[in-house]
Amino acid sequence: MGLETIEVIYYYKKVEAQVIVIHKDEETGEEIADRDYIGGYVGDRYTTSEKEIDGYEIVIEKIPLNKEGEMEEEIIEVIYYYKKIPKVENIDTGDIAVYAVTSVSVVCIAGIVYVIVKNKKNK
Repeated sequence: MGLETIEVIYYYKKVEAQVIVIHKDEETGEEIADRDYIGGYVGDRYTTSEKEIDGYEIVIEKIPLNKEGEMEEEIIEVIYYYKKIPKVENIDTGDIAVYAVTSVSVVCIAGIVYVIVKNKKNK
């Protein structure tokens, strides 16, 4: 009895995967834009980003940790939160001093963050 070579052939099928990107109002939890869908296969890399939505701005503190990553068998939901931009109305200021910010500096010293605002008075 001699040694025989056995050839084994494996066939693999890629498993489909999906990422759903959702855009919500931070205060109400309502969706404020159409969902985005990213299709691919398990193991594929994906990257998402926030949308520009009229009347809203992204909540930086809530940028999702899974905004990019690797697709999995389970559907991945990436949720971006936005807050409404307050509407500013023109107000007759009369004798009130109005200031325009000309520059803002942020400095971190020994773990303490200082915000320095320089402004000039408008007449």
